[in-house]
Amino acid sequence: MSVAIKIDRDISQELLWLSAAFETNSDGRIAWPMEVDQHTFQLIASLSFTPKIADHEKDGAIWSAMNECAKTKKFDERAFVRHLRDAIVKIRSKPTSAHSVLAQINVPKSKKTPKSLSSYYGLSRIDFPDRLATAIVLFQDGLSATQVDVALIKLWTCIELVTSRADAKEPLEKAIERASSIFTPPELTRVRLDFIANSRHAVVHKGESGEHSLLCAQWASIYAGELLRFAAFNKHNLTKYADILDYLSSPISERRLKQNIRMSRLRLRALAQRSKN
Repeated sequence: MSVAIKIDRDISQELLWLSAAFETNSDGRIAWPMEVDQHTFQLIASLSFTPKIADHEKDGAIWSAMNECAKTKKFDERAFVRHLRDAIVKIRSKPTSAHSVLAQINVPKSKKTPKSLSSYYGLSRIDFPDRLATAIVLFQDGLSATQVDVALIKLWTCIELVTSRADAKEPLEKAIERASSIFTPPELTRVRLDFIANSRHAVVHKGESGEHSLLCAQWASIYAGELLRFAAFNKHNLTKYADILDYLSSPISERRLKQNIRMSRLRLRALAQRSKN
């Protein structure tokens, strides 16, 4: 496949910063400082692609291009765009696979087992099939990965896809807060997810293979699987991506939730009064 890359804004300063920011570890790994995130974001915002590709694919391609430039120590615009195009072609040329999503149906002994379940559990009923399908593929890739670091990265990206808004660059804390809200206890889950995120950060940005990577990958597989189940089969029958994120973002404190409901009712009352005047 062919990919056209257009540079909408000058990226020379970003490439210059990257050329002096990386380090090469003794085992050949490329390590980046924590500040690199703001520069990768600037690169994503400065480039446009034809055909259009998802932001998480852009991010993965940019990281691949950065690492290739670091290996050759060439960060000129021509070399970067060439490596970027190669990475995108590799990502987009990955063969498609058939995937199945399963749901457990509990039927009382006194009832007959249904012969069919119509399309209630089908992905066609949701308004984000592509995003969910990508998350499922990442989940499967993470489970089948032969390297722990790769598994951790795939599973964490799956979690982020399910819990982050597609149209905004949000703080990582928002995704962690949403993801933890459906687990018990949410406070412990939040701590674990933060630990997993930091471990993934060390692998991607610093080139470190942490001693806790295996544990974090195991935790991530549990959380990612449950979040996928919630996105596809939640008992509240939420099928719109925006509604699911709003639910995950709502307070888990009963007191705060009641206070929000009270404020919403007051606002509705005020709007109704305004419409009468």
